[in-house]
Amino acid sequence: MATVHTQGMHEERVRHVVGSSFVETGVGLAGVVLAILGLVHVAPSYMASIGTLVIGAALAFEGAAIRSRTASVSMPAEFTAGMAGIVLGILAILGIEPAILVPVAVLIFSAGLLLSTGSSMHYGAEGAFTTSGSHVLCGLAGLILGIMALVGTASLTLSLVALLSLGITVLLNGTMMGEHMASIWRR
Repeated sequence: MATVHTQGMHEERVRHVVGSSFVETGVGLAGVVLAILGLVHVAPSYMASIGTLVIGAALAFEGAAIRSRTASVSMPAEFTAGMAGIVLGILAILGIEPAILVPVAVLIFSAGLLLSTGSSMHYGAEGAFTTSGSHVLCGLAGLILGIMALVGTASLTLSLVALLSLGITVLLNGTMMGEHMASIWRR
């Protein structure tokens, strides 16, 4: 009896993680699209601000999915960085210093990715080394681009490139984790 109950709870948890991973993938894709639109000069300031909000939401979903996969009581760095990015994105959309808030959000997102590097190792996912590596590369690139955006002249373009990179990382991570958990669910 306890085995059936435990198995049912496991299946429910896997379904939840699969769903949150696919939401993470969709939101990451939206961030990529917004960054590309901004880079091709379609309301770049608004695209950067909205992209910040969206990437923040994607990282928050990723952090929540990691917490769910590991059944941890603490919140991962991605979740905290994502929530901070959501707040900064909203403030930037309202027109409160987007040239400063968007690069600061990029720095926070990048730090969150670097701090979370290796968190996927705890649940034995296939491709965990790839995920971890993409977090390191994107985190370092985001830190460099964020700092350059704060002190440089092409702040908006650098921020959009960083958001594009972050969006691609979240998109790939969500896809990889979703597919892995779906394969567990099918077993």
